[in-house]
Amino acid sequence: MDEIKIASLLCSRLCHDLVSPIGALNNGVEVLEDETSASVRKEAIALLSESARAAIGKLLFFRVAFGAATGFGSEITMSEVKQAAEGVFSHSRVKLDWPQDLTIDQMLPKTVAKLLLNFIMMAGESLMKGGTVRPVIERGTGEFRIAALAKGAGATLHDSLVSALRGGVNAEEVEVRTAQPWYAHRIAANVGATIDVMVDQPDIIEISAKFKNLA
Repeated sequence: MDEIKIASLLCSRLCHDLVSPIGALNNGVEVLEDETSASVRKEAIALLSESARAAIGKLLFFRVAFGAATGFGSEITMSEVKQAAEGVFSHSRVKLDWPQDLTIDQMLPKTVAKLLLNFIMMAGESLMKGGTVRPVIERGTGEFRIAALAKGAGATLHDSLVSALRGGVNAEEVEVRTAQPWYAHRIAANVGATIDVMVDQPDIIEISAKFKNLA
């Protein structure tokens, strides 16, 4: 496995997602520098505020989903997971449908949180026409399951992404499109989890993982 290649692809993804809100920040500053109209300046300030929130939201997400998360312990609060997930869909046609049973004072192992957030992001990207993404956490006898359920018209996940999630792509074959699902597969494999992708229902996609040692 070429770790440098994978790290480069993930960094490229991060930069791609940040270009738009940071570019909007730059545009807003340029308007404030040159514009004298009070109404136009007010619009520019609103743009700056909106773009800053979008950039911060994405950074919070990437910090947990791709980085070392927060703190020094092995767990992370559900509050931090929810905040990171909300950052993915700020200013998006996709909405986060957070279940009431996932209370913010619960704790999740960081590996599980990281995997869940990657599922949430990929589920959201399957909804090109908008929709909702609902995270799922289920604890059963001898089993622990997480999932991201995407619902929306025309929900679709490219075959190469499904293959990468299921471990059907070698490290040498990973490209920009498949870097994130391959990364998610490796996270799951490292803790003995099995990823499944359900795409056989119209307008519904579910990405899930089952753990045997976290119940």
